[in-house]
Amino acid sequence: MGCSNTKVETNSPVRKIKDNKHGYGNKSIITLPLSFHVTLRERLKIKESNADIWITDCIMFKDKYIFINRNTGLVIREADGNIRTITLTGNANGLSAIDDETVAVTFPNGHYIEIICVATGEVNNKIEVDGMCFQVAYRNELLYVGFDEKIEEIDLTGKTIKRVPSPTADIGYIAATDEKLFVTDLEKNLLYCCDFTGLVLWEFEDRKLEWPMGVTTDNDGNVYLVGSSSHNVLVISPDGKHHRELLNESNGLKDPIGIHYDKTNNSLLVCNKESGDAFLLDIENVY
Repeated sequence: MGCSNTKVETNSPVRKIKDNKHGYGNKSIITLPLSFHVTLRERLKIKESNADIWITDCIMFKDKYIFINRNTGLVIREADGNIRTITLTGNANGLSAIDDETVAVTFPNGHYIEIICVATGEVNNKIEVDGMCFQVAYRNELLYVGFDEKIEEIDLTGKTIKRVPSPTADIGYIAATDEKLFVTDLEKNLLYCCDFTGLVLWEFEDRKLEWPMGVTTDNDGNVYLVGSSSHNVLVISPDGKHHRELLNESNGLKDPIGIHYDKTNNSLLVCNKESGDAFLLDIENVY
């Protein structure tokens, strides 16, 4: 287990690793293409006792790390390591934070989304949708809901505002910023960056990326993308022109699936699908 010390110029090909330091316990530093350092703060164990793990998504806020385990429900890991589970009304898939108290959860087979209070497990609202809703992203009081072949913009009362044309008929995961929508294409191993009319601004592919799943962004517009079958995480510049492999199988990733960037604390959460492991990393700009 270990992270490499790496320095990369933003306007040149990736330089070779200059110094190799092993051991997350020593909090090795990685310098990435986009001028920041990454440090592993903690490797989280999220396996519930005697529970089968099938994680599909993750987020974090305040002192909580929240995961969807399709077999048991919403798994909340507190900062002190305690784990509790909120039993859900069906098999969930997608997860997005609404605020510091509530989350949106998708139920593809049931064709609905629930707005859930994390503290109590209470369902504040249930939104019926037209089709299997796999993923959800939240932006400016609106939900962006990913189906197989479409994305819908829905308000928190359940009213559909508009349909956003999808760049792919095989939507994986989605993320939204103030100006951009990011969509992964599972079959073509692509990431699309679109505006909110559906216009594709750029697309990204790389031989190191297989079966792109979770996607998230930081405060500077850098994009973090999970390759589930390639067992890695890539970081991509805001214009899609530069990228770097951030983590891979040697760092403990095995079928990673969910990823979330906390823009308040500049930290990144990545989770494996079935191993019960998640990784919390601190991101620091070094301008």
